[in-house]
Amino acid sequence: FEVNNQDCDVEIFSVDEAFLDVTACQRLHGGALACAHLTKYVVFKASGLHCSVGLSSDKTAAKYAANNKTVAIESSR
Repeated sequence: FEVNNQDCDVEIFSVDEAFLDVTACQRLHGGALACAHLTKYVVFKASGLHCSVGLSSDKTAAKYAANNKTVAIESSR
């Protein structure tokens, strides 16, 4: 699994922030939470840096979850 893998839709938001749509690759990697853990692992292995990951069906809630050390937030839509 790589962050730029074609299994996931990646949107680079800034130099240190990206959004991944893992809808298409959840079955391949074991669900959204598994994709989040895998992403953290890949970032650490590639850079030696820890990162935060937030899961949600919308970008605002995902960013809030990542910033507040919350793993996942269910959106109200």
